[in-house]
Amino acid sequence: MISIKIRIILSITATVTLGSVVTDNAYADTIKQFPILERLQRQGKPLASETTKWMKKWRGVDLDNPVFKLNELSGSSSVYLKVRKPDPTDKDGYKAYGTFASSNASGNPYTEIAYFNLAAILGYDHIFRPAVRYALGARARQAFKFLLQNTVIPVGNRLENKIHVLQDIATGKPLKGCLKAKKLDTNMAYDAIADIKNNLPRKNNAIIAALQAGNTQPSSSQKLTLLSGYKANLLQLAREYSIIMTLDVIFQQWDRYSGANVVLAKDNTGIAHFYSTDNGGATLEKNTTQVVHNLKNFSRYDRKTIQQLRALYVFLVTPSKGFLGYKNAETFVVDLGLYNNLKPTEYVAILKQNLRLLLNQVANVERQFGNKAYLP
Repeated sequence: MISIKIRIILSITATVTLGSVVTDNAYADTIKQFPILERLQRQGKPLASETTKWMKKWRGVDLDNPVFKLNELSGSSSVYLKVRKPDPTDKDGYKAYGTFASSNASGNPYTEIAYFNLAAILGYDHIFRPAVRYALGARARQAFKFLLQNTVIPVGNRLENKIHVLQDIATGKPLKGCLKAKKLDTNMAYDAIADIKNNLPRKNNAIIAALQAGNTQPSSSQKLTLLSGYKANLLQLAREYSIIMTLDVIFQQWDRYSGANVVLAKDNTGIAHFYSTDNGGATLEKNTTQVVHNLKNFSRYDRKTIQQLRALYVFLVTPSKGFLGYKNAETFVVDLGLYNNLKPTEYVAILKQNLRLLLNQVANVERQFGNKAYLP
């Protein structure tokens, strides 16, 4: 049943964000649930503290409520909407509620959500920026429109994306996308890993070298300083980046190495970790060129991750076998975050295709290198 909420619209400004209207089915403009994360919690699987913090903050959020201020755009090539809530007790005078991202040529909000949820399933949500599905209601859309129309954006990708978002708003339908958490304060781009000119990882980077099965296995006794003050051991960093590269295969990431898309952050003890903040440069499609391209970038994997992905593949092929309590593959992909652009059946088919190619490659590497195919 569709819930209908009607409010009287009095006025619209860049900061006014009142009113909620009819949205389609489960994609209302109030965050009520986190299907994947809640299943993991019910099964006793731990979530990162950052994940549970944002679940608590986002639950019940309706950006058409006047308590939220939508008065600033963000993004470099994309155009996103910052979300804030005034708070006089905070040193900044407000608390950040993240950034709303809708679909454009430079970013896919649905893969942002899917990366994060799949990382949580794998036990690595701590190195991914939280994202949850969301659809802007009428007055939030109007505030976004006001900002877009009154912000000068020079020619280039960002201008094209601005036009694209305005066209989506003009349909009068809920603007689907996602809310992305505020970045960690310690986040820093790590471009030393990227051959930006060719949009490839640098094979001579210590972490990329550690993820080639023909090379020596990384060890926790090997300490690295990646940036000033950003230190960790090679094995930990290699494992984290192997997870990111594995998900890049699954979601057909094409924009990891164009600059500023490989990021580090520090935990509470000062240890550096990879922190995947921008996962929107991905386009799920039947063409497997990007999958094959990404598979060539590494050949050493996290064994537990591959085991879990095998179980996921079996479920997508034979849903009756179950996965996380799901018995329907289409329901699973929607809850994962892939709720727009393609039909659920198409997403299921593409994920099966990509997982099959990944798992076949892992099997080939294992036949050639044995246990060296996996991180210790």
